[in-house]
Amino acid sequence: MSNFLCHFEICTSNLKKAKSFYTQLFNWEMSSWGTEGTYETIKTSQEPFGGLWKTQEGKGVLIYFKVDDIQQTLNKVKQLGGKVIQEKNEIPNVGFYGIFSDTDGNQIGLFNEK
Repeated sequence: MSNFLCHFEICTSNLKKAKSFYTQLFNWEMSSWGTEGTYETIKTSQEPFGGLWKTQEGKGVLIYFKVDDIQQTLNKVKQLGGKVIQEKNEIPNVGFYGIFSDTDGNQIGLFNEK
């Protein structure tokens, strides 16, 4: 069974400013993903890789764990007292993701490849 850290996302209200900050701070390579200018993929010196995501709130970090079955894991989250924030959803040509909050309200992402 897979359950390892596979991806992270850093939320920002100013994508251009955050991109400049993190590329200078960590020497990360970034490239635009999608057509709306709200997401930059991050290539670090080693895995896991990540993303810089423009959001209204502009703060927070979301980590993703790779799991074998997202729906089964989300069902278990509910049984254990957590809350599903985002049901299983497709990332075209990449895989699937879901997001939940644990019993303390921490949001965690789930991922699996196609």
